[in-house]
Amino acid sequence: MGADFVMTTRGGELTYHGPGQIVGYPLIDLSRYSPTLGARDYVCRMQKTLELHLEEAHGITPTTSQHTGVFLNSHTKIGSIGVQVRHRLTSHGFSLNVTREPISWFKRIVACGLEGVDAGSIETAQSEVIRMEDEVSGLVSRFGRLYEREVIPMVLEDEGELGEAIAELEREAKRAGPWPTAPLSPSITVIQSQLRDYVDVVLSALGPGVKKGPLHPPDIPLANAYLTVIDIMQQKFNVLYPSKILPTSSVSRSRFSLVGLQ
Repeated sequence: MGADFVMTTRGGELTYHGPGQIVGYPLIDLSRYSPTLGARDYVCRMQKTLELHLEEAHGITPTTSQHTGVFLNSHTKIGSIGVQVRHRLTSHGFSLNVTREPISWFKRIVACGLEGVDAGSIETAQSEVIRMEDEVSGLVSRFGRLYEREVIPMVLEDEGELGEAIAELEREAKRAGPWPTAPLSPSITVIQSQLRDYVDVVLSALGPGVKKGPLHPPDIPLANAYLTVIDIMQQKFNVLYPSKILPTSSVSRSRFSLVGLQ
């Protein structure tokens, strides 16, 4: 699809991060507040930061929701929050959809486990082109205001080892080249490879009886059941990728012919 799947330790469920979003990753020691800032207050301030930015910079008034995050209406989400707090130290953070780019990616997943909720963006809400570089400074300023902290730009050359580590990450990102601006449709070769992976799992589950020669008669009903499962998997791919239809059972039959099943 053009995006990597990465497991994280933050709260929340599946989401997407990529071009067209502002992604904030605050690293804060909550014990430096007096009194110590609680995790609930920390998340509430983060949500208020995003809402305040939309209201002050764009005249957009988000709606209230029982779910964490920022919503344009009951079925359109524009900002996500997922954090981890350990020993009063924060990690992970928030994302805000600025341009239209993230929306096509969100259509491929059920973000945050919310069925029937679509992704929105500042650009779609305003029906005009929004530049990423015009959003960052205002959002950072409001973040500082809500968290009662002065936010100053980091000069990498003055930060020693930390600055060099960040600079290397930026160089690595540039070497990787531009990100895809929309999800990639898998080629027929990719789909066939995925199906063969499923078949290999099935063969492993059938055990040593299928590794060489034909199956013994007691194994045949079980093998036929697995073939049915494979056909269902293949039909699922055909639904997901209608332009890449595979002949029914073409992969499963060719693979199983190697072990004597026709």
